[in-house]
Amino acid sequence: MISGLEILKTRTYNSTDVRKTLFSVARTVPTYEIELCTVEMGGINYVNGEAYPSEVGRILVAHPGQRRYTKGHFECQFVHFICHDREFEDKYLRPLPVSLRLCDETRAPHIFRAMTGAWAKREDGYELYCIGKLMELISAIYSAGKLLGSIDEKYRRFSHSIIIATEFMRENFASPLTLNDIAMSAHISPSYFHLIFKNSVGVTPARYLLDVRMREAQKLLINTSLPLSEIAGMCGFDSQSYFTDVFRREEGVTPGKFRRDNSDIIM
Repeated sequence: MISGLEILKTRTYNSTDVRKTLFSVARTVPTYEIELCTVEMGGINYVNGEAYPSEVGRILVAHPGQRRYTKGHFECQFVHFICHDREFEDKYLRPLPVSLRLCDETRAPHIFRAMTGAWAKREDGYELYCIGKLMELISAIYSAGKLLGSIDEKYRRFSHSIIIATEFMRENFASPLTLNDIAMSAHISPSYFHLIFKNSVGVTPARYLLDVRMREAQKLLINTSLPLSEIAGMCGFDSQSYFTDVFRREEGVTPGKFRRDNSDIIM
């Protein structure tokens, strides 16, 4: 057990290797189970009576005490684990949605391949490595689920597009992004994208992007000795003077004073 998490098993599973019947046996989930569908065979997962299709790239999270069974077949990579830290469980595991897709659909497969591979080889330090990958997976699902939960029900059908747009901004904040650039990443017209984003996330795309840039700037100010002109460029600001003006407006102090006042903090 490391950091309150204990992995019981993680590997690839193909339902046709285990059963020939159409339905699996209904069971009560004893631990946390996270699955990533890797091969579609028309299967449907049922968790507490709700149906979730087994689609490639879709993640299923089953919580302890839930009832689940499957109709049809599928192939997935999975991890079963226990959490011994009640505070961590309440804050990060219980809120996880039962089913979702990550906007970067290469991320979960990469995590699972690394985790299942290390678990199978069981080389020195494999448990620590696998726990690290599990934490990365939980973090990705938690962040995506938190955003999904904040989206107005009227715009819920655009949830995946909104997640893609937020990920696009987090990955490209150093570039001079326009509303059109961000909307294109979500395949929605700029005007309608602005409307659904603001009503779903609670802030405009421009405000969200500025918050991302400010958080990154704060990290660089505290954790590096890079000059302000370089930090400005790395965070998507046109110039050091513009960066200073925006930073003072948002934080109430200049970047230099913020760095001096927080020199003993690690972000």
